[in-house]
Amino acid sequence: MKFYLIVLLLVASLSIPFEAHGAAKSMKDYKSPLVVLPPIEWTGANPNSRKVQEYFNSLSRRERQAYFHGIINSPKAQAYFHGVLETFGFFLFMNWTRTPENEQQYSDFRQCAENNRNLGWPISSWFRSHSSGVTAAVPLIRAAYPMLCDEYGGKGDGGWTPIDLATKQEWRNYSAVERKFYVGAYIETALEATVLLQENGLLPKDGRLNSLVQCITDNGLEKILETLEDTEIEAQFPMPWTVSKAIDSVCDG
Repeated sequence: MKFYLIVLLLVASLSIPFEAHGAAKSMKDYKSPLVVLPPIEWTGANPNSRKVQEYFNSLSRRERQAYFHGIINSPKAQAYFHGVLETFGFFLFMNWTRTPENEQQYSDFRQCAENNRNLGWPISSWFRSHSSGVTAAVPLIRAAYPMLCDEYGGKGDGGWTPIDLATKQEWRNYSAVERKFYVGAYIETALEATVLLQENGLLPKDGRLNSLVQCITDNGLEKILETLEDTEIEAQFPMPWTVSKAIDSVCDG
């Protein structure tokens, strides 16, 4: 299936990284193609426990907000945010035509990502939601990035240097949970990017999205993480490159 080649084509036609594609569209009835890390997963509780599920679903919105107050700044949350930022930036880096305009827009986004690498990104509304059918990448890609990064328009220093928030050494220092959240962020971002491009007519609505979802569902996140352990990290590329190769190996295996 060559997953990494497919996802690298997802933003080939994307014009402006800070444009709120679909941001104005209500997400009330929206469902993500696949939720790898639902809200309950962020709590550290067993997502397969019926009692935990019942307790979690019984919380009011205010109780959920209090419950998740410290999670946004936790190490696993930062790993997730880095994964989303790097994955989105990786798509731009690999696919944009090397023109002066695109170079400036890419460097603007890189400046935004690097300056806000330790930000506790605003996803509290996602935590408060009782729906587990939407990924945390949705409010980031559709709302947070367009709003925050818009102010960086024209402020980048140019160049096509990849966004590198999780270096090879940092990845090695990640805990198992942090690695799980980083890879989960990669998968959720790749799938959401596909949906955005399809919504805007920049990608055909063929069977590729369903094939990717089926592959990941059949094999599971743990299988991908195991394969990633045996995948060589190429230091000249950001971590999304290595993650994509691991997923390709799983899906083609």
